[in-house]
Amino acid sequence: MADAVPYGAGAGDTGNANALGQWLAGRNPDRVAAALKARRNGYAINPIDWPGGVMVKIPASAFGEEVESAMLVFVDDQSLEVLAQEMVIGEAGFVTLEMSHADAHGFFFYATTSEPMLLGNKIVDAEGRALRPIEFGLRIPDPDLQVSNPMVVEVRLDSVYEESP
Repeated sequence: MADAVPYGAGAGDTGNANALGQWLAGRNPDRVAAALKARRNGYAINPIDWPGGVMVKIPASAFGEEVESAMLVFVDDQSLEVLAQEMVIGEAGFVTLEMSHADAHGFFFYATTSEPMLLGNKIVDAEGRALRPIEFGLRIPDPDLQVSNPMVVEVRLDSVYEESP
């Protein structure tokens, strides 16, 4: 049955019929319905709007020579408070971080290898290098992506810095 082609009422997507279940799971039923519609129709959406969150993948080479630690920087779009969270350095040449939908909303994103801070109107690392903003852009959800799973977003950057180190 797993290989069966969806057919008939619901056709593999029950729309908002499971709204109570989505709400109990901590997801906004309207947002889930919008995500399912985008997935079903091949519409591009902002990955931040995906109910299952986002898995950010950045090439390790964007951080410089040998990466010992990497952080994703969150800058609150209202207060401009700067927060950072350790990323996982992977074997495949990427550093990654999984964020829930709630943790990803309302922030500008950057990445660095040292303590970030706001300096004037720029976000800089501990050495004073300006960090390049990370934009996810619109993405078409994979047809097999479940709303409870994160959308994987591979960010293509030559460098996380405004000017390469």
